[in-house]
Amino acid sequence: MKKSAKLYKPTREEDFISYYLSNSNINFIEQFKVENLKADDKKYRVVDFYLNNLDVYVEYYGLYNSTKEKRKEYDKKTNVYFLNNMPTVLIFPHELGFLDYAFHTKIIKLFKLKKFQDRKLKLYRYLFFRYLNKGKWQYFFITIFWAYLFYVFGWELVKLDESLNAIFVLISIILMCYYGIYFLQNLILFIWRKGVLE
Repeated sequence: MKKSAKLYKPTREEDFISYYLSNSNINFIEQFKVENLKADDKKYRVVDFYLNNLDVYVEYYGLYNSTKEKRKEYDKKTNVYFLNNMPTVLIFPHELGFLDYAFHTKIIKLFKLKKFQDRKLKLYRYLFFRYLNKGKWQYFFITIFWAYLFYVFGWELVKLDESLNAIFVLISIILMCYYGIYFLQNLILFIWRKGVLE
C-alpha cells in the first residue's frame, strides 16, 4: 500500500522542515507514496513527510494562499486524508517562523483526537524523545554516570580503605539520587505540560 516515491527536488521550505525534523531527532521518509485511498480520484498521493516512528504524515501546504484552485486542491487532499483516517499534520507558510511551536502543538492535538487515542504510547515516546532533545537530558546521563561509578568502583575501594569507600559510596548515592530525582521531576513536568519547555 505505501511506497517511497521517485526522486523529487524539494522546495526550500520543505528543506527547512526536513532540517527541523532531523534536528529534532524525528525519523521520517520524504515524498512518501500512499496508494489505494478510498474516495480519491487519484491512484496514489505523495505525502511530503511520513514520520515512521509516530505513524504520522506531514504535509506542507506552501501554495495554499496562492490561488482559489490551489486551495481547493489542497482542501480535497486534506479531505481524502481525513476520510482514510490518516493522522496528518498540516504546515502552512506563515507557520515556518515558529515551526517548533506549530508542529508540536499540532502533534499534541492530533493525538488527542478520539480516533487516534489508541496511540498514547507513541505520544509518550514522542514527548520523551522531545525531552531528551530539548529538555534537561544531561541529568539523565549524569545519573547513569554516578550509578556506573558506584557500581564499578564502589566495592573495589573496600579492599583499599573502608572509610574512603564509605565516603565515596555515600557521595555517589547522594548525587545519583539528586540527579535521578531532578531528571524524573523535569520529565514528569515536561510530559504533564505536553512537551512545553519552561
